[in-house]
Amino acid sequence: MKKVTAFVTALSMVVVLTACGSKGNIEENPVTTEKPTQAEDSKEEDTANEGLGEFEEKVEINIALHTADGIHDEAVKLFKTKVEEASKGAITVNVYENGTLGTEAENVTQLSSGEIECAILSTLYSGNILAEWDATAIPFLFRSMEDVEAYWYEYWDEMQEQSIKDSNIRMIDLLTRGSRCLSADHEILEPSKLSGFKLRLPETTSWLTVWKALGANCTAVNWNETYTALQNGVVDGQENPAATAFSANIQEVNSYMMKTNHVYQYFYWCFNEDFWQSLPEHYRTLIQSTADECAEYCAQIAEEKTTYFEEELQKAGMTILDVDFDTWQKAAVPGIKEAADVLNDTAKAYVYQMLGEQ
Repeated sequence: MKKVTAFVTALSMVVVLTACGSKGNIEENPVTTEKPTQAEDSKEEDTANEGLGEFEEKVEINIALHTADGIHDEAVKLFKTKVEEASKGAITVNVYENGTLGTEAENVTQLSSGEIECAILSTLYSGNILAEWDATAIPFLFRSMEDVEAYWYEYWDEMQEQSIKDSNIRMIDLLTRGSRCLSADHEILEPSKLSGFKLRLPETTSWLTVWKALGANCTAVNWNETYTALQNGVVDGQENPAATAFSANIQEVNSYMMKTNHVYQYFYWCFNEDFWQSLPEHYRTLIQSTADECAEYCAQIAEEKTTYFEEELQKAGMTILDVDFDTWQKAAVPGIKEAADVLNDTAKAYVYQMLGEQ
């Protein structure tokens, strides 16, 4: 997929909650935003939008989100502002935060059936609809966001074809989420220290496979119960991006965070395929190019946001430690290979290539 290279370098956004009319059984209170400060490349954007055609047909896009404060949330709200402005109000974008439209599993079903037009999905999408392709979910395999993105874009067309065929869902872009890091009530600099360690994990098969191979005792705990589980000793640690850890006050129950950076995650920006095909071509062009631009913005601010939340965790008393990725990956290889067994031949070959094996 061709990526837009223009970066948004200045942004001023004010988020306001307003009551809006519902569509179908869509619930109330979507997010609206005021116009942000124009980026320095706005003149290029205006030129790029020339010749797209008249925006006469009224279109409404309802977007399901499961959070409200993340980097990707900012990108989606920026998308709303830019699309509505560029279409001169012909396209209305309603952003529903914090799971207002249901669980992610429900959103996948709604998106597939066309009950909603758009959703920002996580590993529930990639790990189910694209399970045989999702090498990026395997811990301790990829070393950077750039490596993960390179994999997705190398096989984008094949994954897109399967997603549309199997679920009627089109993936239009990736939104940076950040890397996951291990937290604990004591320092763990080497995987050998995981023996007997009770680790909270979501029920993602490849994650369970690799962490068990490293020696951890993995326990599935709902995220909203994780703080209490850590507090009561049901589990000894968890793993998540720094922003997620800080928002959940994990620093109050875990004193250490190890920068294992074992999974680099994206959110998947998805549309219902029937809705997408129903749009005039210049509407699709505007939506795609704006999504690309907002994804670039998301990637641009990801590093500074991660640094900010790490600093906040340290101010709150958490010790953050670097670890040697090579040491952890070497110990994880048996688990990585086991997790790769469910992938198709192309993805599996890519995994072995990443490990330096042919």
